[in-house]
Amino acid sequence: MQARLSQSNSNWFSAIATWQLRGCVMPFNCNLFACTVFAICLSLVSSLVLPVKADDTKPTQEKLIQQIGIQGNWKLGQSCMVQLQVPADLKNQVQSGQVTTLDGDGVEVIYRKQFDSANGASSTIEVPVRIGRRNSVISASLLNSEGKQIATEDKALSDQEGLIETQPMILCLGSSMGVEELVRVSTGKSERSMQIIEIQQAADLPNSWLAYQPCNLVILSTANVKLLSEVQPTQWSALQTWIRRGGGCIISLGAAASNLQAINELQALLPGKIVGDSKISSPAALESLIISEQRLLGIQAIQLEVDSNLVKLSLRDDLAKQIPWWNRSACGFGTIQTICSDLSQPSFANWKHRKNLWERLLSPYVDKSLLESSQSEHASSTSYLGYSDITGQLRATLDQFQEVKSLGFSQVAAILLGILLLIGPIDYLISVKWLRKPHLSWPLAGVMLLISTAVLTWFYQQIRPDRIIVNSAQIIDVDTKTGHIDAHLWSHIYSAHARPLTVRMTNSAGKPIGFWDWQGLPGNGLGGLQSQLTMERGMPAYAVSIGEGEFSEISGVGIPSAGTKSIYGTFSDQIEIKQQSELQELDSVDQLAGQIVNPLDSELRDVSLFYHRWFYPLKSRMPAGDVIQLSSQIIPKDLLRRLSRQTEVEGKTTSARWNPADRNSLDRLMELMMFHNAATGRNYTSLTNNYQGIIDHSNLLETDYAILLGRIESSPNQIKVTTENPTDEPEIKTGIDRTWCRILIPVTQSRKSKQAR
Repeated sequence: MQARLSQSNSNWFSAIATWQLRGCVMPFNCNLFACTVFAICLSLVSSLVLPVKADDTKPTQEKLIQQIGIQGNWKLGQSCMVQLQVPADLKNQVQSGQVTTLDGDGVEVIYRKQFDSANGASSTIEVPVRIGRRNSVISASLLNSEGKQIATEDKALSDQEGLIETQPMILCLGSSMGVEELVRVSTGKSERSMQIIEIQQAADLPNSWLAYQPCNLVILSTANVKLLSEVQPTQWSALQTWIRRGGGCIISLGAAASNLQAINELQALLPGKIVGDSKISSPAALESLIISEQRLLGIQAIQLEVDSNLVKLSLRDDLAKQIPWWNRSACGFGTIQTICSDLSQPSFANWKHRKNLWERLLSPYVDKSLLESSQSEHASSTSYLGYSDITGQLRATLDQFQEVKSLGFSQVAAILLGILLLIGPIDYLISVKWLRKPHLSWPLAGVMLLISTAVLTWFYQQIRPDRIIVNSAQIIDVDTKTGHIDAHLWSHIYSAHARPLTVRMTNSAGKPIGFWDWQGLPGNGLGGLQSQLTMERGMPAYAVSIGEGEFSEISGVGIPSAGTKSIYGTFSDQIEIKQQSELQELDSVDQLAGQIVNPLDSELRDVSLFYHRWFYPLKSRMPAGDVIQLSSQIIPKDLLRRLSRQTEVEGKTTSARWNPADRNSLDRLMELMMFHNAATGRNYTSLTNNYQGIIDHSNLLETDYAILLGRIESSPNQIKVTTENPTDEPEIKTGIDRTWCRILIPVTQSRKSKQAR
């Protein structure tokens, strides 16, 4: 009975908060106090007098929540799949499934997804959600066509479930091949520096690329051909999509060539065609690279016919033929490292330096400092700024609105002191000393208070304009080889008054696109994902409706008075590339020549070309379709010098220190996010880039692709923010709006370079 009364009280608070957001706001900002008192009174009356209505929905006897994440592994603030099992007797009644959890601010968010009842073979609903709090409750429900719950289940999450948002997570399809040797375990053996997930059944692989978002890396071993043959096309497509959107993959070829040639999906990920098997008796080049004191015995290898990828290491087989053993290639906006041997074969398993090899393989994808610290050390690494990841600095930068002014403590104290002077000494001097009419003191004080209130109300409207302001930063990636586009957008929405909003994104044709969700703050600072404080207590729940094609929109998201909400969206598109750029690497020189074309319909500004460790400063303005001729006479500059702003002072090279507290350098901040590892990562910024490291394209600079970087004035894709109250039509204004484009251009390798490899 006590639990029911408590639930009733909670419902009253939620109702009052919802009433506030619907527009019933009292003047002079006294609505919160009045509504709180009103809610307490109503809750007391309801608990003592009003009967509690029984809930028509009964928890189902069958288990609805089958799995959260990949084999039960998920990360705070990252998308994960919640698999709901539809009971056979309810299959014809179920219209949709929904999952309720908490976002990064501690507000309830409801994820809804339709159930395809026409598909007779399907009895599950996979709902992509983000969990923002540990030690919370996740609720699952099945809804009928009328939107009523016909089955529910609650699952309590403990502190031991879920990884912190910056903890590395590696998915191994098949054998882990010794990568677990890099994992550090705490003294109590309850915390690990890195989470290794081994997939031994094809059914455990995700069917959506969103489920791979928590992963830093996927390691694919081909030793188990039977396992690979059981992977479904939708699962292969999900993995390939994640890699092409910026993910990383290491493939270890560990089976006979004839068996691997039959798996077409695997062939699509390899940098070249499999042509046979080889045996390498003396891999001296590998021993020298790893600086090994122990000899590596003969290893079996797969021969690849490699055309245009960078070969990091070649080994000679027993026939003195060069085998491209370690290759790094681009796959869309992601990278794949291909090792032409099984790293779990006895030769490697007995080699004590295999751990060093794994360190070299993982270094492009996982920050070394994260590998060397346990989970608790990750959690306590937040700086005094409240964040230790570079996305936290982006969030702090976008949370500034030029039109919105704030008052300091000294200013508030001065205003209060001025009011006290008015109704005290000044009132006395006017009414008693000057007019000599003490009976006018009270009316005069009242008039002064009314005037002060009017002035303060006017002043408040000036520093808190009655409008909605949207700050946005966007990165658009364009693959000129395929015409594929991927975009990432961060947005902060400010509202002068408390109101619920609907947020979606539309393309140039007005069609809704993209997958939208709340944006978390890494760390345990105020408002962080590991914080135990609830920032928006009493705010009503909002919904994320998920449609076909992984499209979603956010509806009913409440923004408190003079408050903000952080939103993150990502989308894909396809464009026609009318004219291709033609770049070629010069013979024996790590430099480029050829022509560069702007394939977009928009003008590019502040254009530069990045290739390997160089950059070419080009034009300040490059119109749509414009062509730039890049000759061998143009000398590139060192990329690290640009990213770290290195200068020569009295013969010494100095770098401009990066200030993690700086909130006024958005363009440079975005550049560092896009190429964080190329700027030496945490060594330079003192911040990690692990929460959304998929946007870091430093690894692509090591492949045979160049990146044309430029800024466009206005993006064709626009954020649409609407109010849910038809009588509430505030002005919606764009504040910060920055869009950067990274255009991926293939580079033709010179004949001498190919022969050298």
